[in-house]
Amino acid sequence: MTRLFPAFDPSRRHAALATTLLILAILLGGGGTPSPLPELWLELLAALAMLAWLWLPGPIRLPADPALWIVAGLALAVPAIQLVPLPPDVWQALPGREAQAAALALVGEKDSWRPLSMSPPRTLASLLSFIPPLTLMLMAGALQRHERHRLLGAILVMAVTSAVIGAFQLNAGGQAFRFYASSHPTLVGFQANRNATADVLLIGLLALAAFAAGKRSPREPHGGAAKGRDGWWQIGLALLLTLACVLTASRTGVALILPAAI
Repeated sequence: MTRLFPAFDPSRRHAALATTLLILAILLGGGGTPSPLPELWLELLAALAMLAWLWLPGPIRLPADPALWIVAGLALAVPAIQLVPLPPDVWQALPGREAQAAALALVGEKDSWRPLSMSPPRTLASLLSFIPPLTLMLMAGALQRHERHRLLGAILVMAVTSAVIGAFQLNAGGQAFRFYASSHPTLVGFQANRNATADVLLIGLLALAAFAAGKRSPREPHGGAAKGRDGWWQIGLALLLTLACVLTASRTGVALILPAAI
């Protein structure tokens, strides 16, 4: 595995892997149900990234906070439980199963075992969709503080890039600079859905605030030209992300700008 990361210091390989997966998640994870193939690729890449994480040289780095494991387990349990086959007496007693039982009776399958889910393929797709975010959550939980700070920087860069691409989309019109055939005609960036784009931009605003707060050292003197320059670019990026969020035309996104800013 060392040959795959020859340019990185061993202490930076985990952070580089997490950052790479984060970028891929934003690039490939915005198509939603109408574009399942990029999402499937992302799920496969996330699984491979987790394997690579475990195989990297040195001690295996796992999050020490048990709350992260509990959240991951509960998130996976919700769709997984719905895929467990149930005896006919159990699933037929559930509300809203009369039509399903009658249809299965016509083909002689009334007494078959059926899961809690009414659409197992969709539930399985939901289960698989948890792989990238939960993998990233566990990776981030295993990183050191300064490495998580860089991960915040990567989120900010991708949010700003999404806003810039959205500006090209609005200027060109039509399907130019759009990553998916089916998408809203507003500013969508890397996404297909304006609400998802608003989420990315709002997360970028939060990442900007956290990145700026983490950049300050308690030993640095308050004030000074450097602090002033940092303040100006932070304000500029915040205004850019806010304007881009408005241009998505997402009502929910616009309504959440003020809470995100606070």
